[in-house]
Amino acid sequence: MQRRQIKLSIGAGFCALLTSLQTLGATTAQTASYPTRPIRLIVPAGASSNGDYRARQLAQKVSAGLGQQIIVDNRPGANTIIGTEAASRATADGHTLLFSFHSFAINPFLYGKLPYESSKQFVPVAGFNIVPVGLFVSTAVAANSVKDLIALAKAKPDDQTCVSVGNGSGQHLSCHQFNRLTGSKVRVIHYKELGQGITDILGGQINTVFDGLPLPLPLVKAGKLKALAISGASRVPSLPALPTFRESGLADFDMAFWTGVFAPSGTPPIAINTINRETNAALKAHDIVQSLVDTGGAPLGGSPTDFAAFVKAQSERWGAIIKDSGVRLD
Repeated sequence: MQRRQIKLSIGAGFCALLTSLQTLGATTAQTASYPTRPIRLIVPAGASSNGDYRARQLAQKVSAGLGQQIIVDNRPGANTIIGTEAASRATADGHTLLFSFHSFAINPFLYGKLPYESSKQFVPVAGFNIVPVGLFVSTAVAANSVKDLIALAKAKPDDQTCVSVGNGSGQHLSCHQFNRLTGSKVRVIHYKELGQGITDILGGQINTVFDGLPLPLPLVKAGKLKALAISGASRVPSLPALPTFRESGLADFDMAFWTGVFAPSGTPPIAINTINRETNAALKAHDIVQSLVDTGGAPLGGSPTDFAAFVKAQSERWGAIIKDSGVRLD
């Protein structure tokens, strides 16, 4: 009788162990096969925007690399807050990601309360691209250099105006930083859309705009807009004659616009590492590199840790500028 009980006990234990191993094996297989279904990439900007264009470039390449569809889900509104909040509430399984912009680093300092906590509810996955900020002026402005514009702004402070797409926008904060560094008083004029502001610059109703190259570049090349300087450590291939702000005597004007991929906190490492790997692979594709360079930008890439460090540094930089400006959107 005792031997029989021992045999039954051993048999039951073996079955329990086998069941556990089978469960563990199934779980491991599910995790190792990421992604198991289409991935939703939330973009907190409208379709046809520059951010949407970059997100779709990435989605196409990563979809091909993974053999799984990536669906771009545009959620524009409230200065990217609507889309970011939606991503923060998503299941952290790697099948919902956020493609965001420099506003990700700006908004926590602009708003007293957000419906999410960027630093706690998201993890950086991969940087996509970075675009230096340029200074562009109307052809009617009697300035062909940063030095000329500073002199004009000081001589006639009420005459110099700058396009912004709203309080706390990258354009607004760039203009504030320019004023702070130079002692100028260029007045900020807010527009609902950047395109309308550019149109008014072309018409001579407003003087300047600080922006990335994608929109102003064709106008500069057509002689309809003047470029005075570009941020960054070196000149850009698309406008090789354009000096940097450092060359123009403003070494501390180091503004930049950028994009990258984030995931809800708690997303499995295999998902984060897989998307990071495929993003870096996409950034080696000739057509993407050429597209970024042609519009004055450059690939970011690197590891999740690299991107986390980049976002932290950008947050500190934008945060200091916002604090100095006193701008709050509550």
